[in-house]
Amino acid sequence: MTALRSSRRAVCRHIVGWSAAALLLVAHAAWALPDLPQPALTEVPPGWTDRVEEPPESPSWLLIEASTGQVIAGQRYRQRRPVASTIKTLTALTALQRAGLDTVITAGDEVAQTAGAGVGLRPGDEWSLATLLDAMMVRSGNDAAEVVARHVGGSRDAFVDMMRADAQQLGIVGAVIDDPAGLDDTNRLSAHDLAIIGLAALADPQLRTTMARRSMLVPRQGELDNRNLLIGGYPGATGIKTGFTVAAGNSLIASARRGERELVAVVLGAGDDPQRFDDATRLLDYGFTHTRPTLATPRATLRIAGGVVDWRAVNDVIVTLPHGVDYITQTPMPRRWFTAAPTADLIIDGTHTLAIDVEVSVTHQHDPAHLSAGGVIGQAMADAAYAGLRAAADAGRLR
Repeated sequence: MTALRSSRRAVCRHIVGWSAAALLLVAHAAWALPDLPQPALTEVPPGWTDRVEEPPESPSWLLIEASTGQVIAGQRYRQRRPVASTIKTLTALTALQRAGLDTVITAGDEVAQTAGAGVGLRPGDEWSLATLLDAMMVRSGNDAAEVVARHVGGSRDAFVDMMRADAQQLGIVGAVIDDPAGLDDTNRLSAHDLAIIGLAALADPQLRTTMARRSMLVPRQGELDNRNLLIGGYPGATGIKTGFTVAAGNSLIASARRGERELVAVVLGAGDDPQRFDDATRLLDYGFTHTRPTLATPRATLRIAGGVVDWRAVNDVIVTLPHGVDYITQTPMPRRWFTAAPTADLIIDGTHTLAIDVEVSVTHQHDPAHLSAGGVIGQAMADAAYAGLRAAADAGRLR
């Protein structure tokens, strides 16, 4: 597989013109990042965060529904700040887009110059990408991140450019990404940015397996535990990544699943451990216990002259609601339902939240082909009379 990828890259380098462009498009499609869910609610509605019984002490935090991407609760979650080794989640994603797990990578002299958390890599060591990803995500190895970046990108700077491109593809615009290991504190991302990256990591089966490991076998060191204490310590924990520098504080992207539901919590700038793990635990507990995904499907059936009109949402809308928060849908009928595109209003806790596009379909309608000429004229007259009465009612002329 590695030889095949190398051959493909060589072909793309040497063929010019339309053929080269076509090959590059094919390669890009083969390594495309996963599509992420588009949330119906993109911000926390007023007052929802106040429902969190024990809010995190950390300055920036977020709770998100994995299946929809909806923000359930958060504080300063759009504020960009240093994020330490949580950036390795994006580093791992970028590497997996461009190299296979069985790729053998040789460590260079960069490992001798890499400070902070490491896995003891030495120049000349040959590790598979799978082992290096374990080292990055389980043990937060800065040396592993630097080796991966230089091999996959050809240079550290080229790999960082790839990370920036992948972040933009995920919809992250304006973040500062300069360091694949996160040690230099030059990166600036928000809790929401990291949640998006976390969702993409969970959507990758290979990376999902890596992030959930309780431990890894480190060459020359033996079996070492995952630095994410929620793995094996919180029911249903599935990932994702820890981080720490003095500037960033203790940080964590955490995820957990119960039944078919998965949540992602992000905590940035926490104090001494175990605060970040306690904060993430409170958020996950709150989400699983005190909120619920709800299917909001506005439907209405109206009888008109000549048949029945059924209104139904084009796409069912799933929103996560705190317990005790109710919703209603209102579907006002346009005066000319057959030319206007109606919408349904979703009202949550008495506040208009969003408008849902509605599809109109006519059911049980008489087929004009089976009507006599008189029948067609009669149906047309009835429809015209109905439209006139509706217009008069709208104008307040009917008593």
